[in-house]
Amino acid sequence: ITSGAIGKSYLPNSTAKRKDIAIMIARAVDVTTTKETKYQDIQNLIGGSTIQALLETSIMKGKTATQFSPYANVTRQEGAIILANMLRYLNDDVTKAHSEQTSNYTDVKALTHEAKQSIAILEIAGVLDGEGEFDPTAQLTRAEFAEMLYKTMQNAKLL
Repeated sequence: ITSGAIGKSYLPNSTAKRKDIAIMIARAVDVTTTKETKYQDIQNLIGGSTIQALLETSIMKGKTATQFSPYANVTRQEGAIILANMLRYLNDDVTKAHSEQTSNYTDVKALTHEAKQSIAILEIAGVLDGEGEFDPTAQLTRAEFAEMLYKTMQNAKLL
């Protein structure tokens, strides 16, 4: 599911990029497509069709109507939203988080409804521990995302 960032190096402390996250999730949930993409910045990109397949599932969305921004960094709250969308796509029961929307993290109260709900879903699923601060605007590292994806896959019984 994961792949090296440069050659055989994983670079765990490097910032996770949207392209890398999209490809890992698409591999995890095994989605493909033959549709053309409307996102100009992935039309000729290696892995672009994989990203398009993921966009069709609504697990991820573009940064704009025509740009996916494959090399943009991902924040911790964006990663949480993407993984919560993955659980929704897999029909995981997230109704408890829909009604509660509470997180034990001390620094998420000012976030959007979508971000708070996604973080709560991942806490209920055991992906996040809910202790201390979440640091939602910090850049997500490749190692952090790999761990979160692994726990999400365990919760969804993909492992």
